[in-house]
Amino acid sequence: MLWEEVRETHLNKWVVIEAIDAYSDNNYRIIHDIAVIDYFDDSMEAFHRHSELHKQNPNRELYFFHTSRKKLDVEEIKWTGLSKI
Repeated sequence: MLWEEVRETHLNKWVVIEAIDAYSDNNYRIIHDIAVIDYFDDSMEAFHRHSELHKQNPNRELYFFHTSRKKLDVEEIKWTGLSKI
């Protein structure tokens, strides 16, 4: 599914999505194909669902966005700090 289709299908919602087809280019993730996992009216509900799914499987490429956003411009941030020791 394309972001435009997600926006049309879930008007004014917070959506938890998984990137199915994505690649990196100039420090941005370019996401072509999306699966909608869940959708909410409240941002905190979307955040909690995203966190829950990420804990279950940290290798999935999950995001949450509001569908008022016209473009998915996901900037990649390189983590250089320490994780849990």
